[in-house]
Amino acid sequence: MIILLMTWEDIFLTVLLNLICGIIVSLVFLWFLLRWLRPKIKISDQICCTTELVINEKGVEIEIPKYTFKVVNCSIYHAFDVKIELYALRPIPLVGANSNLKLIKLKLRTSDRTHITRFRKKHHQKDPFALFAFLLHTNDDLHKYLAENETYIELRITLRHGLTGLADTFTQQYSNQDVIKKEHKFNFGGKFDAIPKNRAI
Repeated sequence: MIILLMTWEDIFLTVLLNLICGIIVSLVFLWFLLRWLRPKIKISDQICCTTELVINEKGVEIEIPKYTFKVVNCSIYHAFDVKIELYALRPIPLVGANSNLKLIKLKLRTSDRTHITRFRKKHHQKDPFALFAFLLHTNDDLHKYLAENETYIELRITLRHGLTGLADTFTQQYSNQDVIKKEHKFNFGGKFDAIPKNRAI
């Protein structure tokens, strides 16, 4: 029978080594979790603009602009608890060179979506519906806001990862009218290019 006698120094070094190894493993797992198991979406950096006919409160048919944004889920997992907001942010001058921002909430016609289908790399080109991508529309006059000095548009999307439950917020800002593509629509699927509205996809 062999009895191993350990000094206090040996015990301390063993405990310290185990503690350091545990911390390293935890950090690696946390990095992996935050890197690969959190929501991943992309928001278009341009806005497509077309027109549509509507009936106003007087019963008259009028033509109004329709602005479209595109969002793509780049994760292989579904996303849940989706919250979508669109704002115009207008600077308010204060004393001196300081300023504040006034948030003007804009109305989105398709902001009640709560779930985004996962992205499947092998099958997304054959997917006839491309449910991992979706469009957002507003009829608020974005040209008017972007014509104002230093006013910009911001699209905010908050969502939760389907596996880990981790939440994240993504934002995309539009600072001038050049980002608006008139008489264009977004290409199908995961593509973000804007094409003429009459061109077949």
